Amino acid sequence: MGSPDRTPLLVLPLLLLLLPLLLLLLPGELAATAIPDVAPEEGADGGDYCLSDDRRPFSGFAAMTPYAAVRPPRASFESFAPEGCQPVQLWHLIRHGSRVIHKFEYSRLEVMLPTLKRMILKSHSYGNGELCPRDLALLRAWRTSKLDAGDTRHLTPEGRKEIEGIALRFKAAFPELVYKPYHVGKAQEENERGKPGEGTKFAFAPSFPTYDSAVTYLETLYGRHWGHVGLDLNGSPALQYFYFCRNYITKVVICSKKKKPFHNFISGKFMEEVISRVSKRLGIAVTIAKLRAMYNACRYQKAWRPERPSAWCAAFTPRDLEVLEYWEDLRMYHDQGPAHSITYKQACLLGADLLLHFRRRVNDNITDIDSTTYFVSMEALVPFLSLLGLFKDSEPLTEENINPDRVWKTSKFSSYGSNLAFVLSLCEDNSWWVSALLNEVKIQLPGCDTVFGCPWGRFVEEFDYLENCDFHVLCGGISYQLRRTQTWQLLYIMNNWM
Repeated sequence: MGSPDRTPLLVLPLLLLLLPLLLLLLPGELAATAIPDVAPEEGADGGDYCLSDDRRPFSGFAAMTPYAAVRPPRASFESFAPEGCQPVQLWHLIRHGSRVIHKFEYSRLEVMLPTLKRMILKSHSYGNGELCPRDLALLRAWRTSKLDAGDTRHLTPEGRKEIEGIALRFKAAFPELVYKPYHVGKAQEENERGKPGEGTKFAFAPSFPTYDSAVTYLETLYGRHWGHVGLDLNGSPALQYFYFCRNYITKVVICSKKKKPFHNFISGKFMEEVISRVSKRLGIAVTIAKLRAMYNACRYQKAWRPERPSAWCAAFTPRDLEVLEYWEDLRMYHDQGPAHSITYKQACLLGADLLLHFRRRVNDNITDIDSTTYFVSMEALVPFLSLLGLFKDSEPLTEENINPDRVWKTSKFSSYGSNLAFVLSLCEDNSWWVSALLNEVKIQLPGCDTVFGCPWGRFVEEFDYLENCDFHVLCGGISYQLRRTQTWQLLYIMNNWM
């Protein structure tokens, strides 16, 4: 028997020595694929997408979008009016900050999500599903306790941070308007003002999130002396006008599901594709109810902790989230947007208040109010934006198609903390000027030629319709159907949005 051939054993050490040199000689593009510098592209079915590797995850979650996702890194307060014009009055509408999940919705998610988690993990243990290891680990570490962000009557820590930031930045931008200092330790005659906040007006819609937002705002400005400002603790029902408009409730809110495009959208091709992709991605059969539960859990946790990946967001690819964002946009387009004239016309109460405050300054030279700040819900803010003619597409939103270039993207203008500010300025030639800021960025108002706003006369000419506001006639009387209990409204939403 001959001796064995030892050539392979001699070649192997040589190859090991040459391997580093071979890697250095590889083209740069090929060598870079060993450790990708960017997140892998989403495949045709989304199977290659990994949330944990995505450096710029999808951030559009409609009305549950965190303010940090829409606020610019730097506010554009500078040059918001022509040179030589100084601000003399501010009118500010602020949506409440990120809130805690309501106990009714919490109870539903508390039941559904742990079961879904076990099903997904079990399916992946059998080799089904397409979640990457890190997303799977994210889901495995998720606990129901992460849905409990505190008392439902309060904002989340992120929500307070959102409102605090708005207060500080507007105080810095308009120090003479927003903040009225008062030293409690000084004698009355030594103070420039009779009480803290004199010259400012604050009000909130009667709800826990708006009240907490108002208190957070005032605490940021005045510290422990905020109570001296004189905030009416009963809230202002006028800021919750949508609860009382009978025609809005009967013609829009509680009309048949079949008349609501966002409900018909559920059975369309776009949602069918999402359900199919998510089912394949998770390795389990997904229903619309399960989809909604996971989507809401994803949105809540992103709103509470924007800088962290949300375990339930891993269930979706960016393409899925784009469709779900449109679903929410379509719902708000119908219920709070321009789909029905009564929806936005009822917001004339806010428009009339805006013009009243500015007219008192321009026409009557009444200077007792320098700034007006209202804290409202999304249901009050969005109709007012529609009433002003903002974010209006040339074609209405429908359930048949998704326009990726639409201007009606509620993630951009109805996030937690979204705010709209009007600034009245007095110019050197004694003329008046009106500017507008949305989420701390200059916006061009309809009828105005630039983002700097327009002269007072032009503004009044364009928006005089805001004063034609007979709420009782417009709404066909007052209704207490929604106002009777907020629990009724919540149950209606949970049962009719799907």
